[in-house]
Amino acid sequence: QPYVVEGCSPGGILISRPVATPLPYTVAYTVGGTATMGVDYNVLSGSAIIPANQTSVLIPITAISDGITEGPETVTIYKSASCSSIITDSVTLFIYDSIIINITTPDTTICLGDSVHIFTQGDTSLDLFWLPNTFISNNTSNNPYVYPPTTTTYTLNAHLPGSGCDTVLKTITITINQPSDVNLGADVFICRNMTNQFTPIITPANQVYTYSWSPSTFLSAFNIANPLGTFTNVGTYTYILQVDPIAVGCTGYDTIVVEVLPNDIILHNNDTTICENASVFINVTGDPRFHYQWTPPTYVNNDTIQDPIITPPPGLYTYVITASYPGCPNMVKDIEINVEPNPNVNVGPDREMCQYDTIQLNPIVGPPGFTYAYQWKPTTGLNYGWLKDVLFTGNVSTQYTLIVSTPKGCKDSDIVNITVYPGDFLIVTPAETTICPLGIVPLQASGAAAYNWQPNWNLSNNLIANPQAQPIATTTYTLIGTSINGCLDTITSHIFVAPNGMLNLGADVDLYPGDVHQFLPSTNCSYFSWAPSIYLSNTQISDPSVSNATTTTQYVVTASTEYGCTTSDTVTVNVLAESVINVPNAFTPGNGNNQNDFFKLDKLGLAKLNYLRIYNRWGELVFETTDINKGWDGRKNNIAQPMGTYVYQVEAETYLKKKFIKTANITLIR
Repeated sequence: QPYVVEGCSPGGILISRPVATPLPYTVAYTVGGTATMGVDYNVLSGSAIIPANQTSVLIPITAISDGITEGPETVTIYKSASCSSIITDSVTLFIYDSIIINITTPDTTICLGDSVHIFTQGDTSLDLFWLPNTFISNNTSNNPYVYPPTTTTYTLNAHLPGSGCDTVLKTITITINQPSDVNLGADVFICRNMTNQFTPIITPANQVYTYSWSPSTFLSAFNIANPLGTFTNVGTYTYILQVDPIAVGCTGYDTIVVEVLPNDIILHNNDTTICENASVFINVTGDPRFHYQWTPPTYVNNDTIQDPIITPPPGLYTYVITASYPGCPNMVKDIEINVEPNPNVNVGPDREMCQYDTIQLNPIVGPPGFTYAYQWKPTTGLNYGWLKDVLFTGNVSTQYTLIVSTPKGCKDSDIVNITVYPGDFLIVTPAETTICPLGIVPLQASGAAAYNWQPNWNLSNNLIANPQAQPIATTTYTLIGTSINGCLDTITSHIFVAPNGMLNLGADVDLYPGDVHQFLPSTNCSYFSWAPSIYLSNTQISDPSVSNATTTTQYVVTASTEYGCTTSDTVTVNVLAESVINVPNAFTPGNGNNQNDFFKLDKLGLAKLNYLRIYNRWGELVFETTDINKGWDGRKNNIAQPMGTYVYQVEAETYLKKKFIKTANITLIR
């Protein structure tokens, strides 16, 4: 065997050669290993001699007993080549503290009636036997089964024959436990965030147990008998407690259900506003095992259920729901319900009015003391569409609806019909006309039931539809008409009294031979007719000229204004046979009034100038002409002559060739 045991018979290492020879053979070796030579085993010489005619020699090794547990140690013999230090072979021997035998099965606890298979490990050459030899399958087996009825310690006796070693004893204790009984009690109902102390009853109580809770969720520990559970989530949790008395097959179990109820309820309704006679359908999420109580219970159809129907009258209410469960704190929620009244609207009776009048609409809305919103439909013809009291100024018959609502939208409405009678019904002819003084206008009106003309003067009758008007001055008549519906309308007729025609042809005219006369009458007329037409340039204008007349003629002129007002006048044109020549005795050139600026002949009719000569006091000629229409302007060579007396000489002929010769003085005045 490859080991020796301290305090037992020695062992050795055998050195051999292939064949025996007649000569001895010395083998040199070196010693190594973990054991200490001279301490753990005997001292070796370092060489061995194989005797002659033999093939081997034993190097004896005796393990020294030192009473110290050191574990396996080794002695290694190395053989080197005869001519070098190269190791050619080696062998190792183990030194053990004792015979090698171990029970590999640990002390074991089993449940009564169970068995344990004991396993050992060691030298197979050992002699073995077990004590006691009862309740064991084979007391000389190295791996027997044992099944004791009570706790028993089995001893393994191991002996190595011929080794001189003492018998080695190894023991294993088989502990017998009773099956455990576990009682976790009744299932638990608690609320979220509450705790539960688990207190199982385990029998028999005199055994040592290990504990295992599954699952370990919410538990203070999973490996103790009585953990504290703190349940933070709602749900149903099934816990299993396994109690093990450290014995296979003796494990006890029990199960407990923990129902974690909510620690709150959810009131899904927000504070709300409803209309009168409406209901609030409450929606509460909560465990059905809770007890529910609504306060106040008034207007609640069932004050002990989760989801009652609340139908309160107008007002502001706060309802509180309290959910309770034994051992749990009360759960409280509240809701505020504002009940707005349904408005009651009365716009009043239907109304009538005349066009261009107004109607004040003042509806009655109740109940009072509440804020309402108003909406008129349509808004046409109203001063506002969003006020309660409005003014109607429309011209068309209209049906109006007033909608009254609360902030929540509680509504009522009423209808009023407004009938508008025409206020623009009068017709008058003429609306405007022009007459001449003393003219008469027949007025004609229609559309009314009664008539009143103002002013009432110069009318044949101011209370009829068709009076005769003869105003003496321009007048606007206003007609006030009353319809069959009592509506008033006014309309006017403007009568313009035009000025009468005015015509003044002036004095009769003397017409000298060859003269032309233009009439310049004073008149306000626009249209003219002259008769007779003889010698006239135009008979249809106000200022014709008369020429080449040979006989005296009286003219009659008929004239009219633009408004047709007529007048007439006459004028006589006396035709004279001979022309007349006159000479002035003074003139005033350059005095600034543009009169008498020239000294010349005054003629009536046709005449011929042979000469006109003017001399100053020194006899100097200052002016001369043969043109009867020209005269002296008081200058000589464009130089103004002094004031004083000048002498003129004139010779002319009349229309009938009669000579006109005259020498006289002319005075120049400045």
